[in-house]
Amino acid sequence: MKRKKQLNRLLIIRQMTCDKAKDALVAEQSRLVQEEQRLEQLEEYRQGYVWSTNKQASGLALNSAQMMVERVDHAVRHQQHQVAVQEVQCQSVQESYQQEKRQVKTAEHLLGRHQILLNKKLQKQEQSLLDEFSARMSYGSNSL
Repeated sequence: MKRKKQLNRLLIIRQMTCDKAKDALVAEQSRLVQEEQRLEQLEEYRQGYVWSTNKQASGLALNSAQMMVERVDHAVRHQQHQVAVQEVQCQSVQESYQQEKRQVKTAEHLLGRHQILLNKKLQKQEQSLLDEFSARMSYGSNSL
């Protein structure tokens, strides 16, 4: 029984750790979606800005527009980097979650194997008692 309690505690701890890893994965995936949305918005802004700057062609305005396009391009490159970093982070958390799921399955398997061994032991004890009872009954009926 002591071993079963230990295995139950192990399983509970593993399940809690797995739940935390799952929550972390959901959070990382959400951050990734946010970063991707920011990138998409920046790229749309860049496309719209480049298109609108092509309409005006005065020297100073064109220079100013080119500088702004360069800043937007820099922001897009930076955001692409952020998305890449977040993808790596998300993948890392995904791997941690998968590892925790394997740990839970291992703990469940250990607990199941232990329960099978306990059941076999109990069946042997019951069989022993039945055999002993049967032997006593046959001994009692032979003496009559």
